[in-house]
Amino acid sequence: MNKKSTELCGQYVRLRPVDRNDYEWLYRISLSHDAGFRWRYKGMTPGPEEFVHNLWRGVLCQFVPEIIGSGKPVGLVTAFDANHQDGWAHLGVISTPETRGTGLAVEGVGLLIDYLFKMFRFRKIYFSTLDYNLEQFESELGKVATREGLLREHSFFDGRYWDMHVFAISGLNWSGFRNEKSQVVEKNLSSVNKDSFADKVLTFDEFVDELAELCHEDKIEITASTALNANLNWDSMKMLYILDAIALMAGKSEVELDSVPKNVGELYRHYCLAVQEPEK
Repeated sequence: MNKKSTELCGQYVRLRPVDRNDYEWLYRISLSHDAGFRWRYKGMTPGPEEFVHNLWRGVLCQFVPEIIGSGKPVGLVTAFDANHQDGWAHLGVISTPETRGTGLAVEGVGLLIDYLFKMFRFRKIYFSTLDYNLEQFESELGKVATREGLLREHSFFDGRYWDMHVFAISGLNWSGFRNEKSQVVEKNLSSVNKDSFADKVLTFDEFVDELAELCHEDKIEITASTALNANLNWDSMKMLYILDAIALMAGKSEVELDSVPKNVGELYRHYCLAVQEPEK
């Protein structure tokens, strides 16, 4: 077993256990206006002691994904209500408001799923999500998860009822998705300029060419100020796909992210810094 697998480390985030120092900021984001309605409380405000009790209730394992280098937390990923006899568990995630939509929490989820299938004899990992959360990660969802249930008008928020979707990730599908994902990134990168980023830093225009090929975007529409979420409609899954591609372009297995890119110019800056960063 290699060191990277035992450290629960990805290209941008690593997982670490939750400790007492995390309770305050987890309490704050769980009840925040930006994230609270996406998590379990949905407007309720439990006291700090009740919050900590609920945080561990039914939990099999949970971790804080933190950015490699800075150690900045991006949220919480948790596996709960495990059934070892029948081989399944449930998955939950909450991201900090400032990293939502960046793909960083999604990478943390992927690391947790890797861990669950490696450490336990699970056949499936279930997760449930409401309609208004789906848009954050649905671009690649069909490749990894199967919708096994739909609870219509299940939850009330903002003046209406929302459907609850129940998805399952099987070990076989997950393994296939992991392998296919890396192959697709490499194939799409090499289809433009096979060796263009092997020995030099790409210019901004060359970088945009790569983005256009990766995401099937028209180059004319992409400028330095083009917003990744608002203009290109990249959700968390797409963002992680792009970040993985940038790490590959930079020739790095781990990349330190000093700030979260919001537009193409900031994404290009991140790429340039990644190229210059020494390999660990």
